[in-house]
Amino acid sequence: MKRKKTDGAKTPPRCYARPAWQRTGTLFVLGIDGMTLDVIKPMIEAGELPGFARLADEGCSGRLKTVWPTNSSLLWTSIATGRHHRDHGVDHFQHYTVLGKMFSHYDLRKGGWAIKRFLRTAKMLGLLRMGLFDGRHVRAKPFWEAMSEGGASAVVVNWWHTWPAVSLNGCVASDRVLYWRELTDRQSAPVGTRLTFPEELSDELRPLMVSPDDITLEELQRYVNLPEKQLRELTTADFQMNVVKGELRFFISEDRSCERFANHCLQAWPEPTVAAMYFRSPDVAQHCAFQYTPWARPGDATPLEKEQFGNVVPQTYRDADALLGRLMARMSPEDTLLLLSDHGVTFVDERRGYCHRYGEPPGVIYAWGKEFLSGADIEGASIYDLAPTALRLCGFPPSREMVGSSLEAILTPQFKREHPPLEPIDTYGPRNLEFRDVEQPKEVDDRITERLRALGYMD
Repeated sequence: MKRKKTDGAKTPPRCYARPAWQRTGTLFVLGIDGMTLDVIKPMIEAGELPGFARLADEGCSGRLKTVWPTNSSLLWTSIATGRHHRDHGVDHFQHYTVLGKMFSHYDLRKGGWAIKRFLRTAKMLGLLRMGLFDGRHVRAKPFWEAMSEGGASAVVVNWWHTWPAVSLNGCVASDRVLYWRELTDRQSAPVGTRLTFPEELSDELRPLMVSPDDITLEELQRYVNLPEKQLRELTTADFQMNVVKGELRFFISEDRSCERFANHCLQAWPEPTVAAMYFRSPDVAQHCAFQYTPWARPGDATPLEKEQFGNVVPQTYRDADALLGRLMARMSPEDTLLLLSDHGVTFVDERRGYCHRYGEPPGVIYAWGKEFLSGADIEGASIYDLAPTALRLCGFPPSREMVGSSLEAILTPQFKREHPPLEPIDTYGPRNLEFRDVEQPKEVDDRITERLRALGYMD
């Protein structure tokens, strides 16, 4: 059922900026974790990624500079806010608390040995507590919240640190919905958990969730080349740390669920000003299976392992391309697409043959739509440029607090004539976090911690 546009919270916060012009069509922001041109280009040349090939031919594309440390928690929050982690408040996956005082990883680096010694002592005394970052720690507004306060509408699906879901002019399916799926056997979440906004949206999404147990033998065959007995064992394999056999059903089901969530939200809240969606399969696949790919270094895996699991990573790229194709098919000529990843791949990890934690491997960015030049290269873009570019395309000014700037070089002369750049405003102000005290069961945090450890992000 289509929903009427709402005005968000019952007592809306102050609107810091109204759009200078009313956008026609939706700006789609599609985030796909871990994708790299070093894989995309050879697959395009082999004719395997028609969607990405079309984006490159008809729109603009290039590498996207990332920052250190390259972890998704920090990077996707920086992408959404356009701010440095010292400003937006999230610099890792977890933080530490001693007697009510929080210490982040940035505090550890800045404080040096003294802070580390203090925390070791606190741990010995049983005073140290570890917690996960979530939306309550994000101090800067994501671009969709800034737009919503200015009267625009937004659909947000599975973006990092969108739990607890805040009120806005549209809907939010937060990044915690999928973890409730695994723990509640698709039952209703308790009232007040703020998994979604509006809160009743969580009940609508529940029947759309895909369980790892729903992934069939035939579907697994697209990823792995195993004898039938071993293949059947995969259909019941438990989650295992950084092991492709244990990861496969989980990341397939997660991205499939998120696409269903996005389709439902876009039907219920049609033609939003902006729609931001996040998918993660390529990154997870590369963590556990890059050593088997044609692009891995010799000796990273045996010939048999490469034969059995060499298709896992390429298939996630084909899946991303198919997702892209379905999204482009639903877009109107007035719609616009920004597709990006937060980082790429470097071949430096002796243990796995794949890692992005050392150095700063760039991600990718594609821009497609009537506002952009055709076939142009995107040069010098960074993760900080996404938020000001999204604001620009929707008629909103940038903030002087943002690190990056709008990607003016790839905009058409006609667009720039009709919509000259806007004078920056000083700030979009603090976030309206009306649900700071909401809690989730410890089991949810434990499951998130387990998954992050499996990917090598946490000790």
